[in-house]
Amino acid sequence: MAAAFAALSSFALARPLQLGETPDMLPRAARQITAAGPNERNEYHFRNLGGTIFVCAYHWGANGGLCVRTPLSEVKKIAALAEDTCRHGAPDAIIPHAMTGEAVVLKYECKRGHMVREPYAYHFDADGWMLEEWRPLQ
Repeated sequence: MAAAFAALSSFALARPLQLGETPDMLPRAARQITAAGPNERNEYHFRNLGGTIFVCAYHWGANGGLCVRTPLSEVKKIAALAEDTCRHGAPDAIIPHAMTGEAVVLKYECKRGHMVREPYAYHFDADGWMLEEWRPLQ
């Protein structure tokens, strides 16, 4: 048991369990998604989808809203702002990450004065979770 906890950071062990988490989830997640280096630590997030527990991890202290939902309703608001930027800026203006947030994975661009992006379903599930961030917990 001690060996399983050795792989975890003191931060991960010190934080209280979130609603629905069990004590074995953090060690399992730490074995599945390891930190980048010996002095690095991950922050783990969990969610239940149809009875399967999924885990998302990112470098603790990372800049950004990783492991968060980006619902289609928010993407529609971002798209309207981006379209306005494209229409009123240079024909091939850049859509800043500050505007798109984690929806930046949709690859917003201005083309001849109009906003273009990849389809929402390429990167997000129906609930707004980024597909590439979440893995079934082993």
